Amino acid sequence: MVLYHVTPARSLRPILREGLKTSRACGPRPVIWLCDDRRLAWIIDHVARCKRRDPDSMRVLRVACDPDMITRERAGIYMSSRDIPPRRIRQQPITAGVDAKVPGAASSSTICPC
Repeated sequence: MVLYHVTPARSLRPILREGLKTSRACGPRPVIWLCDDRRLAWIIDHVARCKRRDPDSMRVLRVACDPDMITRERAGIYMSSRDIPPRRIRQQPITAGVDAKVPGAASSSTICPC
């Protein structure tokens, strides 16, 4: 299963080198948040707002997940309570401004997984 993780550009190199670490989670729970392609535009905007960054500074990572690695939190939003190794992660050539490019961009602005 392919899911996506959004992060500020400054975090990209450490993630590609070390993987996604639950110990580096910023929210109240030590989990890694992921989404499907339908929620990608929304999550880019959400992460940018939560981190008070320009959406253009966000980077999208493509994550190959086994079903036993993740838990579905709600429609299109998933989480992992386990670290995700770098071999499962690839950078996507999508940055910000994807609202018009990715389906589902304007949906569920009230949901905050973090």
